[in-house]
Amino acid sequence: MEHRYAQRRLDRFVDDELAGDSVDRVTVHLIECPECSAGVRFMLRVRAALWQMASNPPRVPERDL
Repeated sequence: MEHRYAQRRLDRFVDDELAGDSVDRVTVHLIECPECSAGVRFMLRVRAALWQMASNPPRVPERDL
């Protein structure tokens, strides 16, 4: 039961949108569950990559049409 509870809240956990008991329950679960811990690490890497792309957009060469 705790696994499903945590899985449903991982995205909000990563976005700091959980409060109180929910944060505690998910945190304890992440310590015990390698699958969910890996999922959170993946989400954090994706978010960091997106932020980097947003702050350094790729240069598009100018073209004559």
